[in-house]
Amino acid sequence: MPEWFNISLWIFGLLAGIVLYTLTYSRRYIGWVRERLPMPDEKIKLMERSGGIILATLSVLSLLKLLLIG
Repeated sequence: MPEWFNISLWIFGLLAGIVLYTLTYSRRYIGWVRERLPMPDEKIKLMERSGGIILATLSVLSLLKLLLIG
């Protein structure tokens, strides 16, 4: 695969992680998730925020590896 594809894939992952993290502050999003996963709101927020942070962190580290090491 071309290198630009890997870079764009990790940029998409970074944006998805940021969007997922910011969506946890929306009551509509938490309600939507609660309809599908019957859990307390705090557990849903913790799960979604940690997933967003992990996705963004992995994307940044992979982008740095691609851009610096090549």
